[in-house]
This record gives sequence, structure tokens and C-alpha cells, in this order.
Amino acid sequence: MSETQNTNPSTPRDYDKEPIVIEDYNYIFYILYVIWGGIIIAYFYIMNPFDNSNNISKDFWFLHFLVMSALPIITFYFQMKKSKRTIILNENQIFFKENETVLEQIELKHIDSIHRTFNDYYIKNQEVEDWSVILILVFLPINLAIHLINKFLFHLYKSGLKNYKFFDSIIIFDDEGRFINIMPTTAYEYELITEYFRKNLNSNIHTAEIFFKFNYGNEKGANR
Repeated sequence: MSETQNTNPSTPRDYDKEPIVIEDYNYIFYILYVIWGGIIIAYFYIMNPFDNSNNISKDFWFLHFLVMSALPIITFYFQMKKSKRTIILNENQIFFKENETVLEQIELKHIDSIHRTFNDYYIKNQEVEDWSVILILVFLPINLAIHLINKFLFHLYKSGLKNYKFFDSIIIFDDEGRFINIMPTTAYEYELITEYFRKNLNSNIHTAEIFFKFNYGNEKGANR
């Protein structure tokens, strides 16, 4: 955990000297979604009961096409692994950074709302075109089921589901529509964030309103 602990709990924490640092894993969920999608498509293609041709060559080229289609997503994953994304919570600002590049920042005095969510909506270029919303609505039950399974498996891997919360993320919006999604992965990180919002904004994240969004897609960087 990239976190400096306050060695004297009786002393109020100076978040400029000891910022809270939360590693961001939200990009992983799109990659997991693509993996599940590929497995499901490959299964139904190969096990197709309406095709008894048993054409091994056709199956090979289909799987080859599937793997090649996934290469941009695989490349994106390793780019993110090589770099590092973090949420930095300071005394007066919250930053979403990739290495030293600030992807988004919000000043506490401009925060408009704080919500709990299970969405992996974390960067503006996840917004989709209007026509895509129709497809998202059609496949929403499947998308939602896969996403929740991915979240469950992720927390099982990270912490063995200790203190697992269905609404596992905190998403904050400012008065200009900027937002940052914070997903703590341990009970300790959740405690730190709880105290941060209580101290700095007099807000109880345990009782924050629920946020849900369906009309968003993958980060555009996954296609680079």
C-alpha cells in the first residue's frame, strides 16, 4: 500500500504533508469485461449446435481473429501496468494522476456532490455516442451481470472479500461536472477516506446517495 501512516493518531493529519494515496484499478474492469465477452463468444461459436461441419480451419481463423481484435485492449492493459494511476487526497484538492500527469483534479471547495457507486465510470472519455446508448440498453442486463461478477472477483483477489461493500467506490462531482472515482481496496483505505471526508467536508460517505450510470463505455485509451 502506497500510504504514509500518521504515527501519532492524536495529532490531526496534515494531508499536504501526508496525503492519502489510493492506487486506481478501474481500468481493469473493461479488460475483464472483454475477456469474459471473448470467452462467451468463442464458446457459443465453437459449440454452435446448428453447425455440424466440424471445420477446424474455420474455428482456428475465428479464434485468431478474436485474439487479434483483443490486442489493443491487451496493449492498453500493459501500458497501464507499466505506468501507475493513483488518487491523491490533499488538504484542499483531490487529484487523479497517471504517473506525474494530472488526468483530473477537484478542489474541495468546489465539490458539488458525493456518492456511493459500483460503476467503473472514472474518466470523461468513457462517454458514448448517442447511438451507442441503444446497444448499451439492449445488453444492459448482461453488461451489469458481468461487471458485478468482475467486481466480486477483483475484491476476492485483493482482500478475500474482507469488509466487501456492494457500493465499493466513492465518486465525487464538482460544480463544473468534473468527477473522480475513488475505489479503496482494503478496510484501512476505506477508513482513511471516511475520516478524510468527515474531517474536510463534514460528510459521511457511508450514508452518501447512490450513483448509477449506464450510458458510458470503455476508456478511449483502450483503443490506442
